[in-house]
Amino acid sequence: MAKGRKRRSLILWLSIPFAALITLLALMALRLMLLPDTAHSEKQQAITGAMAGAYSHPIDGEAALMRLSQALQFQTISTENPADRDASAFAAFHAFLADHFPLVHARAERIDLGSDALFSSLRAASPHCRVLF
Repeated sequence: MAKGRKRRSLILWLSIPFAALITLLALMALRLMLLPDTAHSEKQQAITGAMAGAYSHPIDGEAALMRLSQALQFQTISTENPADRDASAFAAFHAFLADHFPLVHARAERIDLGSDALFSSLRAASPHCRVLF
């Protein structure tokens, strides 16, 4: 009888911290769902505001899909051996990007990596803008 009472007492003492932990986790989840994420929303507003000032033209979704489709058709396949690469495919892709995205091509700083790779850097319109990626 004493052994059964000890066991029930142990289960009771173990269940109290477990219930407290579950309650704490539930309260934290509820707080996350109900309170707005001000840091995220402020950051999102800053990005949206900067984008609205920099780009005010409507986006033609159909044309964007067409350009994406065309860009994906270039067979720019990198291999370990540079002699096996099709340099003309890379050159054609670079020309496609310059033709279809002239503003980006004009404003981007191209960084030569000494290969067919294309690496560009765009400066922010404002020195106060942070790097996004």
